[in-house]
Amino acid sequence: MKFARTIKHLMNKSWANVTGKVRAHARDAYERHLSLSQRIRYVQAYLLAKIWHTTQVFPAPTTCTQQLTTAVAWYIWKGATFRVPISSLQKPRRKGGWG
Repeated sequence: MKFARTIKHLMNKSWANVTGKVRAHARDAYERHLSLSQRIRYVQAYLLAKIWHTTQVFPAPTTCTQQLTTAVAWYIWKGATFRVPISSLQKPRRKGGWG
């Protein structure tokens, strides 16, 4: 738990810490030889699990949300030549897909 003078400073400090950890774990796992579906499962089960507690306490600032999206997209696509937008992987659950 971090402490700060104001709630806003505490929120920014907490989210910066979480964002840094997610980015570091994505970098560490980058060398693993996983398929696209395995990388997506890794993101859902491990990388995004790091943010659930902080999300329940503080809303995420826009900059941290953008950094997390970038880190996740970078890890999922692993420098692939042919990519599709991240939004195409986020289909509604009732239609199948990764939603």
